[in-house]
Amino acid sequence: FNDLSLLEQRKVSNTLLFFVKVGEISLIVLLFTGTAMLSEFGKMSASLWVTTSSILLFIIGALLGMMHSKLKALNSLNLDKFQIYKYYKRLRIYSWITMLSVVLAILVMTNPEIL
Repeated sequence: FNDLSLLEQRKVSNTLLFFVKVGEISLIVLLFTGTAMLSEFGKMSASLWVTTSSILLFIIGALLGMMHSKLKALNSLNLDKFQIYKYYKRLRIYSWITMLSVVLAILVMTNPEIL
């Protein structure tokens, strides 16, 4: 990423920021629809399943928020190459943890019998 010019880095950061915002909105919609789905069914799901799913969704939301703040800081501050690299290194770690959390949430939410 260090090979990109400042303008190209801002374009990439703005694109990533857009995807993070879409992810945040999608997560809010998922929380509302999941709550509505749980309230519509007569039998209550296992409390371990509900707790695990809720914790995973909150972890995903927290990571998206941290990514959002890092991307906004990248766009607004004039940083040198080393600081930009540190931000993107941290963003890469956040994105991997978010991806693993999303995969785990999909696995748990679609297969409640696992728990």
